[in-house]
Amino acid sequence: NTAAQGSAAVRPCLVLGGPRTLWMATAAALGRLAALQQRLLQGSLDAAGRAPLMSELLAVEAQEEAARDGLARLSPHAGAPPQPPTLADLQAALGEDEALLTFQFLPRAALDPALAGRDSWVLVIARGVAGRSACAK
Repeated sequence: NTAAQGSAAVRPCLVLGGPRTLWMATAAALGRLAALQQRLLQGSLDAAGRAPLMSELLAVEAQEEAARDGLARLSPHAGAPPQPPTLADLQAALGEDEALLTFQFLPRAALDPALAGRDSWVLVIARGVAGRSACAK
């Protein structure tokens, strides 16, 4: 019993189920995100049908991010974040016939009027070349 009490004193979040709750919240949010993304990909939705789904998507993304952040903070390895790879590292990891495409989207609520019409873009990285291009609407 003393060992259990010592364990509870050292890691109360593990005894109280903190990580399990956060894992469950993360899993539920990821499942909901996938369902929302599938609905948004349906061509039958008009702007009025997409608007509430987009709002919910943003809210669920925030919930998932908060749960993921909570899990990261519980990790014994939490601390300084790892350094992101350099462009040279990414290019070296790619094969001659491979490219890394990443799509970036700026939420409309955060838009500066100066950025109007430039709220999404694609970054392209391949061996020896990197660039970006605005996405057409």
